[in-house]
Amino acid sequence: MARKVFISFLGTNNYVPCNYFIEKDTTQKVSNVKYVQEAIIKLFCNDFTQNDVIFTFTTSLAHQMNYLDNGQWNNKSQQYDLPNIGLQTVYKNILGTSNSPKYQSLPIKEGFSENEIWEIFETVSSVIENGDELILDITHAFRFLPMLGVTLIDFLRVTKNISVKGVFYGAFEKLGVQAKVLNMPIEERNAPIINLLSLIELQRWTQAANNFQQYGFIDDILELTNKNIKPILAKSQGRDELSQNLRSFGTIIDTLIKNIFTNRGKSLKEFNSEVLKKNISNIESSDLFIKPLKSLFTIIKTKISPFNNTKEIWLDSAKWCSNHNLTQQGITQLQEGIITYILEKVKLTYDDSFYDCYLEKPRVLISKILNIIEKKTDEENWKGISLEDKRRIQILINHPLIIDFASIFAKITSCRNDIQHSGYVSNANSQSFKVNLQSFIKHVDDIVQKYDAPQSH
Repeated sequence: MARKVFISFLGTNNYVPCNYFIEKDTTQKVSNVKYVQEAIIKLFCNDFTQNDVIFTFTTSLAHQMNYLDNGQWNNKSQQYDLPNIGLQTVYKNILGTSNSPKYQSLPIKEGFSENEIWEIFETVSSVIENGDELILDITHAFRFLPMLGVTLIDFLRVTKNISVKGVFYGAFEKLGVQAKVLNMPIEERNAPIINLLSLIELQRWTQAANNFQQYGFIDDILELTNKNIKPILAKSQGRDELSQNLRSFGTIIDTLIKNIFTNRGKSLKEFNSEVLKKNISNIESSDLFIKPLKSLFTIIKTKISPFNNTKEIWLDSAKWCSNHNLTQQGITQLQEGIITYILEKVKLTYDDSFYDCYLEKPRVLISKILNIIEKKTDEENWKGISLEDKRRIQILINHPLIIDFASIFAKITSCRNDIQHSGYVSNANSQSFKVNLQSFIKHVDDIVQKYDAPQSH
């Protein structure tokens, strides 16, 4: 089982006791506590055991003034001897059973230089183990520490595969300045503990959207829509419907991109863009708790827009491959897409069920015709062709669409064969394939535009 870890920072102020409650549930409250750490432990760490740990990071002065007893500054004596119950004593009182988590104070620098900041980063990250479940308290994280905490979470997710269960902030300042709070009855000193995990999740969504936009990677979005949607649904209206739409969105996009990666031409051709468009529309019109997410969905929607408004998805898929360095897939989809396109046009022209683009025999036949045209092979040299196929070749060999595709199809086929043979029989370098694919796409696109353009009467 993963180790649970609570990390917090301790400052030097002489904190005023108050009542901390969970922002989303005012009935969950810890009364009359001086240190927010005590409230967080009681509210969010009640499942911690002796296998888990609590780390409190302090500067040397914070350790003296607030972690140990009687270390606050005393204006009368002009010494650090003001009576005060330190956090260490609080831990002893609330974590005194045999099954309680271990607790430890660890020293950190003040952070007055870049080197000291990196030392703090290293100190905190060094106590985290692989697979830890992290709860982070940033209530007393002074100056740059909240930013460091967010960066640390991203770093540890990659380097130590951690998960984050909460990022908490005790909003004591909601009560007003300290002098005012001191004059309040304790029952009126009610301050919320806010879970900022949704901000961390927004950062993950931002990274996921960028990876999708720049590189076509979908795994991060799929993980977020399936496993990590709770933080963004926390206050949303219609959470069940929104959850369903988010999961459906992730599944549809994942299927689409994987079909591109694995050259699933039939599945791409049968892709239902209307379902995806409706799905995105529902998300955009929802009361999404993290409002900036809607802007990220706009980016994603723009990215996949070619698949929403296309008749020739094989060609748009090849363009996607070209833009995301999927050269082998792009070349394959162009070659197979040309055959599909020709069969659909021929089937419409001759009303012959033989020309079914999903069947192997007609696909082989079209490939042979393209090869015959390109090589200008005489009929007496058509080898291994049945009489029925010969009749069809005689009909189609002069079809202008097939003639237009013959030359570029031969070049694409040669390029695909070279890739399939791993370059052992050719000297073409890897960069040339990318350049060739871009050239092939332009040539094929021009032909498609020619035959798909509205005819004037």
